[in-house]
Amino acid sequence: MARGLASLALVSTVGSWAQAPLLTTEAELQGTTVPAAIEAFWSARGAATSITGQGGLNLAVRRFLQPDRATEQGAITIVSGRTESMLKYKEVVHDLYRNGWSVYIHDHRGQGLSEREPAVRDQPQKGHVDRFDDYVADLDAVLQRGMLAGGHARRVLLAHSMGGAITARWLQSGRPAVAQVQAAVLSSPMLEIVGLVPGFSAEVLSCHLAHGAVLFGAGASWHWGGKPYTPFPVQGNIYTGSPVRSQRVLDQDSAAPAARLGSPTWGWIARSCDAAHAARTDAALVTTPVLVLVAGQDQIVLNHGARQFCQRLAAARPGAGCGGPDGAPVVVEGAQHEMLIERDALRGQALGRALDFLRQAGR
Repeated sequence: MARGLASLALVSTVGSWAQAPLLTTEAELQGTTVPAAIEAFWSARGAATSITGQGGLNLAVRRFLQPDRATEQGAITIVSGRTESMLKYKEVVHDLYRNGWSVYIHDHRGQGLSEREPAVRDQPQKGHVDRFDDYVADLDAVLQRGMLAGGHARRVLLAHSMGGAITARWLQSGRPAVAQVQAAVLSSPMLEIVGLVPGFSAEVLSCHLAHGAVLFGAGASWHWGGKPYTPFPVQGNIYTGSPVRSQRVLDQDSAAPAARLGSPTWGWIARSCDAAHAARTDAALVTTPVLVLVAGQDQIVLNHGARQFCQRLAAARPGAGCGGPDGAPVVVEGAQHEMLIERDALRGQALGRALDFLRQAGR
């Protein structure tokens, strides 16, 4: 298989790293050989299973184990974002694996291949959660029955968007398992949500509307203007500047319609507003080393929330913080929200910095 960006000397606005990772390129994805190899890897190396999450919901889980634990880099659990299925992460998992990592991934309750919340089971494309803490409890269960039981010398997390908020709350929870994880990377973490009015924080109006809707029994209803799954445009979307990777996401959605998810409910907005605020407020409780990567052109979450989280973390312990100057987040300039499926150069910056950080964990 082609080695992608392995021989490319990347120059990054986020700094340099010790070793350029092996990453698939957009050019390779436009052919047939590499996409076929990724699909074959997913089927042959991936072991599908499920666990029972909080409240009895069935959660889809998949693991990809290196054949030799003595030579692996360690194990990574991916904590994905809202709407996402593990199927979206095939390229990411493949690239992590060929860089020497065992990989675990699960679908959150209410989305992807996992079971929906009872309140919306008859409308499975509603993005709903009754309690955000259930995401956190689910993650704890996934880790304890997966990565933490796997005998790996290094155990780390790679979290994206909503997964960043879930991971932050888990790291702040004081659960015994937290001490067994050596590092976490938060990519475009959902630490302050953009509201229903684009460009404005949800805390200005949307969070208040959502709390009111929940109070009056409409928590499982679509928010105003909410709708079932709608494909996003390949070109000019607000998620990624890579048309090739945008098309791959849409192709996966077409191949697995049961995994599709639409807009969030008022309940999801309310609970996520609370979780994002709590994650920022309780930043000082995080003792695990973290790297926070934010996208310079993010239109899905507000980077102000990540900056506030990192400021509080850095203030709590001299020398702590999120990897950037004075403990600030690391900014990937020019990137949109979905840095893990961005254009090659931007994706290379994000994953290069993340993997370098995670390789150092526990040393």
